[in-house]
Amino acid sequence: IGVLAVILGAAAVSGLLLVEVAGLDLVTGLLATVPGGAADVTAAALDLNSDVAVVAAFQLIRQLTIFIIIALVFGKAFDRGDLSPGED
Repeated sequence: IGVLAVILGAAAVSGLLLVEVAGLDLVTGLLATVPGGAADVTAAALDLNSDVAVVAAFQLIRQLTIFIIIALVFGKAFDRGDLSPGED
């Protein structure tokens, strides 16, 4: 529960910061940074009449960043040297 609180708190703070810095409305700023499925968050943005394009773009960037970081971490964690086929 502690990790979840930290993640949601960080999302809320970053959303509020986005509202202040970028001049977005509150709902758009919070939905842009909330963790969750991009399709679900974008659908919520549509239902709440916020800027769907901004929310979808931030969710895409958030997910791509996570995928790249995970790939780099696992690439380093499981690096076993050159494993080219045909070499014994």
